[in-house]
Amino acid sequence: MLKLSYNLDPLVPFSPYPCVTSQPQLKYSLSNGHTRSQLGFVSNGEKNEKKDQEVGSVDARELKSEGGNSDGVEEETEFWKQPDGLGYKPCVKFSGEYRSLSELIVKDRRKYLLVVVSGGLNQQRNQIVDAVVIARILGAALVVPILQVNVIWGDESEFSDIFDLEHFKRVLANDVRIVSSLPSTHLITRPVVERRTPLHVSPQWIRSRYLKRLNREGVLLLRGLDSRLSKDLPSDLQNLRCKVAFSALRFAPPVLELGNKLAERMRNKGPYLALHLRMELDVWVRTGCNPWFEP
Repeated sequence: MLKLSYNLDPLVPFSPYPCVTSQPQLKYSLSNGHTRSQLGFVSNGEKNEKKDQEVGSVDARELKSEGGNSDGVEEETEFWKQPDGLGYKPCVKFSGEYRSLSELIVKDRRKYLLVVVSGGLNQQRNQIVDAVVIARILGAALVVPILQVNVIWGDESEFSDIFDLEHFKRVLANDVRIVSSLPSTHLITRPVVERRTPLHVSPQWIRSRYLKRLNREGVLLLRGLDSRLSKDLPSDLQNLRCKVAFSALRFAPPVLELGNKLAERMRNKGPYLALHLRMELDVWVRTGCNPWFEP
């Protein structure tokens, strides 16, 4: 029987601290670098200690509800604290080749990518992320994505109604040129239209499929980008995807204000329960039922 010489940890195949600045202090560290609690091994003493802490926190909450005061009540506010990240930090770093190509790409004035994104907010957000990456692959400028009007809800919101457009442009200024509309030189251009892009296509497929026609016509129109771009991308493109998702796409100030107001109310007037039944108009249409499930 062939025995491999590699000693792989079956529970954690990769380092648990990529891009970490300082590892947190871990108690009871094992030889492989993981704690007993991380691997699910807890001694009887630790169990009893944890149980005592849980009982103590319950007693503290009961005292608070009865008007009492206790230093242990601070645990209730822990839920609302921002996590410290366990020492993680953003690690989006681009290669020298990527940075050298960026200057040429953002100066290009010949190629433009138009995209129409559909679905709910999460689907639209994912498609916007992939649209930026596709624009980078093709070396094209990206026209601000068009949000398809939902025929059921009749929502006519535009990109700038939901996301901070100027922030979006500013963060991606060195990666992809973002324009609000096509220039006058391309308004009468007949765009290359692609409606059925296969699932999980590679950057090579995108270049071979679109680049020649895009260079010739100057405008490419893509629809339905949901899950069309591969999730397995080269490092630079994956880093760009992360940069768009977690840095460039930020909600518009009115949306942020409303979200913060709701969170503040929940924090001050809790406890609360959030329940999403998905009983919405678009779901009713697919079930064939009338509202409130009338026949």
